[in-house]
Amino acid sequence: MSFKPIYKLLDWIKEDKIIWWHLSKREKAIDIIKNNLDKVNWDNLCLNCNAVDILLENPKKINWDKLSENHSEKAILILEKNQDKINWNKLSKNRNALHILEKM
Repeated sequence: MSFKPIYKLLDWIKEDKIIWWHLSKREKAIDIIKNNLDKVNWDNLCLNCNAVDILLENPKKINWDKLSENHSEKAILILEKNQDKINWNKLSKNRNALHILEKM
């Protein structure tokens, strides 16, 4: 059994001071992000390896250029199924997507 810690803001941090543009990229902030989808930066969220399930629930908000840089296994599976939307330049820098490039 694995334990997944739930991250939350410290009491002294004011939510209105959060810079959501930055926080949206933070993998460990996924619990906070899930509860504040109206505030996240969707472009940066596409870079977040732990946010792929959120993106699947909101496919119209996917930035395919940014997702092409996301190295999570789930993101790679989405890209494999949507090759017409891939940014090939950015995908070529993605260490987990080499098998897609080899098929080309």
